[in-house]
Amino acid sequence: MKTYGLISLMLLAGVKLSAQDRPTSIRIPEAQRDSLQQAAGRPLTSTAPRLGGINVSGVLFPVSGNGKDFLIQQFSAEAGTPVRILKLKSNRPYFFRASLRYQGLYLSGEPFIGSNNFHSVTANLSYTTILSRSTHLSIFGLTGVASDFRKSITGSDLYYTVGARIALRQDKDFKYAINLVYTDMYTGSFLLPIPEFAWTINDKWSWTGFLPIRTSLKYKLSKQHQLGWTTTFQGATYRLNSGAGDEYIQHQQVSTGISYDWQLNHRWDLNIIGGYTLSNKLQTYSNSEKAGFNAFDKIQDRKWNLSYDRNTPFIQAGFNYKF
Repeated sequence: MKTYGLISLMLLAGVKLSAQDRPTSIRIPEAQRDSLQQAAGRPLTSTAPRLGGINVSGVLFPVSGNGKDFLIQQFSAEAGTPVRILKLKSNRPYFFRASLRYQGLYLSGEPFIGSNNFHSVTANLSYTTILSRSTHLSIFGLTGVASDFRKSITGSDLYYTVGARIALRQDKDFKYAINLVYTDMYTGSFLLPIPEFAWTINDKWSWTGFLPIRTSLKYKLSKQHQLGWTTTFQGATYRLNSGAGDEYIQHQQVSTGISYDWQLNHRWDLNIIGGYTLSNKLQTYSNSEKAGFNAFDKIQDRKWNLSYDRNTPFIQAGFNYKF
């Protein structure tokens, strides 16, 4: 566990901040940004074009360990929409965005863990304002519960994340942002700086990163099709009410593979990623195995009760719908 001590922490943050469905990264395409700027000179309105959306994805990991073969499945769905766009006295538009996210972890054929399905529900609210044509500021907060739901939910089953994001645009081809995130979860509480960037290298190549959680290098085959190479750090943690004591379960993985994106039209996108994991761990811990604030050294020293640590192939598929 020494090798992935710091990575493990980032994986835990990744459950809330993955590149496809992270609540902190409110990306505003060019057309949407122009709409917001125009809204500053219009009467108050409660909606905006294509600032809302639905994201659905699923991933499969076949695992072999402890003399057993079983399947890890993850499924997530998120729906978000702007709830208000207003006009500021300084003639700068801003908006609030709300979203609700479900994530599930399903274990098929695993005989030793008391529960075989886990669920989390997360509510997120964010505020974004356009300070200038090149600078955006976002403030966000989310809370949720993650458990196998075999017992009543208590305050210890809740997790929280708050943070801020400043996004800057150097030119039309390069954008970057800095996220400062505080999160409190089963494993401890942490304050994390997370940088991100989007670089259009030329008409064919682009490179994006939400570091260290995700990075993608993509090649545009046509206006609607892209092929790329993606590396992702992800993690999810849930309360485990198995009857063996107070425990939580954690799945974390580092994966890399080939990605394919198909933009059907201005609203629909499909994506597929297939590859191999560089690290794939499914582990259970006692609730007492919890680090203090920013205690990175204690994260890597936690003692697991049950552990699968096997690299496997994986396949992930999903779609996005914008409205």
